[in-house]
Amino acid sequence: MNVPAQLTVPYRPSLKLIAPNEPDYEMASNLKRYLNQLTEDAQGIISAIILFDYCSANKCVGLWSDWQFMACRDCSIKIFNCWITLEKIKNIYGKVKIYRPLVDGAKIRKARKDFDLLFPFSQKMRTAAAHPEFVPNPDKDISVTKDQSGIWPILSQLNQVTITGLINGHNYICTMDGVAAYQNMHPDTGISLISIVREVFAAFEKLDPAYGIMPRRS
Repeated sequence: MNVPAQLTVPYRPSLKLIAPNEPDYEMASNLKRYLNQLTEDAQGIISAIILFDYCSANKCVGLWSDWQFMACRDCSIKIFNCWITLEKIKNIYGKVKIYRPLVDGAKIRKARKDFDLLFPFSQKMRTAAAHPEFVPNPDKDISVTKDQSGIWPILSQLNQVTITGLINGHNYICTMDGVAAYQNMHPDTGISLISIVREVFAAFEKLDPAYGIMPRRS
């Protein structure tokens, strides 16, 4: 199974090393680790999207259907992990004094906002994937009269509904805490994610002379 070039995780900038005896060493080491983690998170999401698409091409029957749902649930976990990683990067980069003047914080903040637009239900989908026992909650009305998913019009005609996992086209849908939450598994979503990761990495380009020359991560 070949990975399209558009879904290849971009080159990760290599940050300037700081000596262990310098005051910013611990923070700089954490930042470098978070950038590494962002690469891994993105690659995990892309892998799940590719598996989903591959299963779709095989009619999604039998094991293909099982694997497609596995891809959706795994993707939900990895999307949330990526959200956490982006939060860590956003909150820590300014604490490394030697890096701070060279980092484009606006790009990091934009990437963080774009991620929320791409995956608006990352926390709810993660909970639904990790704790399916929480989805049928008799203590909360699962009202979708406003069609909060925005992708399945029939939901707006129902008063209450519980969905533990439904695939509709390229959308994976679950209800959680009164919301019809979803994530899109189309390859275009992966391409948008790559753009977000590239935006984050570009924020650190002044710290790595090789950035912009290397085609992808090392």
